Amino acid sequence: MRVLWVTNIPTASASKLLGEPPSPFGGWVQGSLAGIARSGRVKVTVAFPGEGTVRLLGTDGGVEYVSFTPIGRRAAGVRGRDVAAQVIDLCRPDVVHLHGTQLPHSASFAAVAAGRGI
Repeated sequence: MRVLWVTNIPTASASKLLGEPPSPFGGWVQGSLAGIARSGRVKVTVAFPGEGTVRLLGTDGGVEYVSFTPIGRRAAGVRGRDVAAQVIDLCRPDVVHLHGTQLPHSASFAAVAAGRGI
């Protein structure tokens, strides 16, 4: 099973792939990811807003990391759905899990996933 986790900040592993210091927030996400990756039954991709366009950053600990163009409130419409569609096309998930559903990019990912029956 392929799972796409959409977060609002990079995890410590993603920060390492970016060559940046890790955020002191979201440690529980990193711990959850490690447990799921160890199961061997689920392929997890974590996507989060970063600089530039949609890009695959790499893999760390069995988890794949993707950054995407930030989606603000004003861009959550068509442009936001286009960005979300690019990430979903890249990852081909069976399930999309949204962390931070109050954020504009979550609405874009939810709309695209629902439209595709994910």
